[in-house]
Amino acid sequence: MKILLLGAGDPQVQFIHYLHKYGHEVCLLTYDKDPIAKKYADKFFQISTLDVEKVVEVAETEHVDRVIAVCTDQALYTMCAVSERLGLPCYMNLEQAEICTKKDSMKCFLDKAGIRNAKYVTVSDINDLNKDMIELPIVVKPVDCNSSKGVKKVLDKGDIDLCLKNAINYSRTGKAIVEEYIKGRELTIDGFVNNGKFTLLLISEVKKMSADSGCLIAGCETLHSNDEIRERVTIMCQKIVDSLGLVKAPFIAQMIERNDELYVLEFSARTGGGEKYRVIEDASNVDVLFQTMNLVVGNEVIVEPHYSKDIFGTQFLYGKKGIIESISGFEELKERETVSSYYIYKEAGAEIKGEIKSSGDRIAGFTVRGNNRAEIDKKMKKAIESINVVDVYGKSMIVI
Repeated sequence: MKILLLGAGDPQVQFIHYLHKYGHEVCLLTYDKDPIAKKYADKFFQISTLDVEKVVEVAETEHVDRVIAVCTDQALYTMCAVSERLGLPCYMNLEQAEICTKKDSMKCFLDKAGIRNAKYVTVSDINDLNKDMIELPIVVKPVDCNSSKGVKKVLDKGDIDLCLKNAINYSRTGKAIVEEYIKGRELTIDGFVNNGKFTLLLISEVKKMSADSGCLIAGCETLHSNDEIRERVTIMCQKIVDSLGLVKAPFIAQMIERNDELYVLEFSARTGGGEKYRVIEDASNVDVLFQTMNLVVGNEVIVEPHYSKDIFGTQFLYGKKGIIESISGFEELKERETVSSYYIYKEAGAEIKGEIKSSGDRIAGFTVRGNNRAEIDKKMKKAIESINVVDVYGKSMIVI
């Protein structure tokens, strides 16, 4: 088969390896000029994954058999729109993709399905919001944007207009969601749907950059060994899957646990981005990228987790303003088994704006594994002390 793959980061490199191993040709498409996955593809097209019309042109010209987006958010809509337009097989339809990628559609879906979520309003103008009726804190977010761009926790009414304006500007449809802030433990749930049944693979507790950041993730720690929480999130995810009508698909959801109740923040029929596929395999012995490839090309999908007794901790590294001269320390840490895996998002020569606003601002990250929290903390501390990211003036750039 000839596959058109949307997105070209580290997970896509592994996905291309799998496709090539089984004899498939890969056309790669993304807006970056020189993405990390470019050299592994058979053909490359520098086009935005969100430009449906141009992606249709490429798919038609190349006579592709499948269009697929893995480990990426908004490109799911493109995947479904192009597949539907050209009559190509796809594991989800356009209506499902609309719900998964447009937060206003998602919130309406959750309400109709009777699934607990934060109270909200959708606005397209800063004057649409009656600020006198707002109880702080609130969270403002674009309805359709990759990563955490434009997402902000608002603590002061004087900041609402600016945050709302930014969110609306980030949105391709010019709309933003204003929702109540629910204080509690934030969880990310990763799983896979096979024949309509949701199977849990990983639960992670999200760690934020600061108590008031509201959106920016510093890292996470797995909780999959907790039987009680595993049962509750499985029931909630199955309800979403049933209401959405998913049959076979990777699945991810974000929830808040407050007073033993779960509130759904977001969900999607995709695998988590960045390094997540590695952590999922380490924790559950299920290779979600390989199973997604099987799904795409029509092979049998097998999801049979065997949960590790270890816990896993992931730490993301952000950077101060400057130009990266060098990044070092990771390989030595892996050789000593201090870290189980690492991932470098920015290379030497990259300019860092110092605006720590979204996942796109990460320089690198790493994952450690251990038998208990004390071991995780010890390895985390050692890794942070050993990693060096310096600018052209020899100064450390790391922000964690």
